[in-house]
Amino acid sequence: MQFDFVKGTTYDGSRYEPTELDWLAGYSYSYFLLREDYSAEKLLADAKAILARNGITIEANGLQFLRFSDLYLDSKTGRYDNDNLFGGQRKYLYIFSLVGGLILFVACFNYINLTTARSISKVKQMGIRKIMGASRSKLVLSQMAETFSLAFCALIIALIGLELLLPYTQSLIGKTLELNFLEAPQLLFLPICLLLLVILVSGIYPALTLSSFNISGVLRGNLPQSKVGMLRKSLFVLQFTICSGLLMAALSIRGQANYLIELDKGYNEENIMSIRLNQERQKLDYQTVRNALEAIPQIEKITSTPLPAFPPGPPSMLELNGIMVPLTIYSGAVDKDFNNLFELELLEGSDFNALPISQLDSVVIINETAKKKLGLNPAIGSKMPSGKTVVGVVKDFHFSSAKYVIEPVELYYKPKDFRNIQFGYRAGDKDGVIAHVTLALSKLGVTGTPSIQEIKGYFESSYKKEAQLVTIFDVLTTMVILVAFLGLFALSSFENKLREKEIGIRKVLGATYLHLIRTLNKRFTWLIALAMMISIPLTYYGIQKWIVDFPYRLENLSPFFSQAIIMVGILAMTVLGLHSYFSAQKNPVDVLKNE
Repeated sequence: MQFDFVKGTTYDGSRYEPTELDWLAGYSYSYFLLREDYSAEKLLADAKAILARNGITIEANGLQFLRFSDLYLDSKTGRYDNDNLFGGQRKYLYIFSLVGGLILFVACFNYINLTTARSISKVKQMGIRKIMGASRSKLVLSQMAETFSLAFCALIIALIGLELLLPYTQSLIGKTLELNFLEAPQLLFLPICLLLLVILVSGIYPALTLSSFNISGVLRGNLPQSKVGMLRKSLFVLQFTICSGLLMAALSIRGQANYLIELDKGYNEENIMSIRLNQERQKLDYQTVRNALEAIPQIEKITSTPLPAFPPGPPSMLELNGIMVPLTIYSGAVDKDFNNLFELELLEGSDFNALPISQLDSVVIINETAKKKLGLNPAIGSKMPSGKTVVGVVKDFHFSSAKYVIEPVELYYKPKDFRNIQFGYRAGDKDGVIAHVTLALSKLGVTGTPSIQEIKGYFESSYKKEAQLVTIFDVLTTMVILVAFLGLFALSSFENKLREKEIGIRKVLGATYLHLIRTLNKRFTWLIALAMMISIPLTYYGIQKWIVDFPYRLENLSPFFSQAIIMVGILAMTVLGLHSYFSAQKNPVDVLKNE
């Protein structure tokens, strides 16, 4: 755990009096270090024995301890605050490393394509150097030296760019990163390895190809292009497979993140605020605060629930159909009129408002999931593990981030357990309401700024990782698209240059502009179409592997794939069309005058 400062707090014992002898009450995490000779298994057995001696048997069977080391990267623990306190997930390190590697390889493929495409102008130079006595090894080293100089300059520019962009990266991911190559020269190990990899991937094939041509054939103008042309096409298809695949993935990830944020919570969340009754060093009385809020004219309804977030209840083992299964039931105290404000959909039975106050101590309202997992059929009149009778079943609602599945819930009436007070206010007067509430609480002795929380958007912070993922993927996808289309532009320029005389002759014979543009771009169009056909199933498989971790997810990804295909198609047609148009505009006389 990283922090800027640590502050100790002390409370008088009155805060804990209501739960002093309650072995199932607890609202924070405890940390402890085991002796080396004391195993986690022994700890669990001893803890269960202590609970059993104090009358806690069913819940003791579901007890578990979380390893602190499992809180990082692997998301192995069930902590409900894991997203806020601890590190990311290992899979995202793999994803970004993969995407970064793909961008690097796309750039390498561009270099190979352009180098082999320039072979017509360079191969005669190689042939003359061979006649002058240069060995093949010297020609290979010469080409590799050229690749090294370009890659080395690129690495220097990249390191400077990294240093300049580091503050923006830190603000995006919320982490402090430092790169001081003088104090920690080992940090240069990765850039040097990448430099060597780029030189090897980008330089070895062009060097071997350009140095292997037959001298006599080269000087007569017979250039063996078939194998080189096939490699160039393969690399072109591969880089556009990567380009279109990343664009499909980026749009799908953005769609899933928006889906989570906009998902219906299952209750009314418009114009509702919540106040914690436990303010700093002060426990507010619910009824007193309620009376004070009722005097504010902008406030329309007042109640108490744990919403929007429930802390988890004690884990337990329950016998269902003769089998002991682990089950955690989330429970929360609510006022009897809670549904007037939150408007949960009642599927069976009645809410607390329909019951006399004398019955409320022995009844609960549960959600659909609790009914299903506990096998309560019929649910109304059934007994819960807590011993209370079910009087109502409400439709499932989200009381945690939509990244987690809805768990069983029971709502009960117990005023001394109220920890929040919620109120609904008239729309359009938020600032005025906050000012009035702050003034009312100050009259009750609350010092400083009270904790007033807007219900709507409460869980948006839990989607921070998804928002960061979207932003990072947008940047990386833009980079790979830029690199891929720069390669397309350069390669089409070279191809059009080679076919200048062919185009000139076609124009003289009466070919239209549309026919010339189609002739120039036909091979590129088919290659891009092939790339997208390859990328669709591969990307779909990858997105399905990523999205399966979300219990609530998009079922139809086809709109995002269609958008990506259209975007790539429009960009490709724009680049190729404009380039071909200017090539077709050239005067045939200027092109053919030397023939």
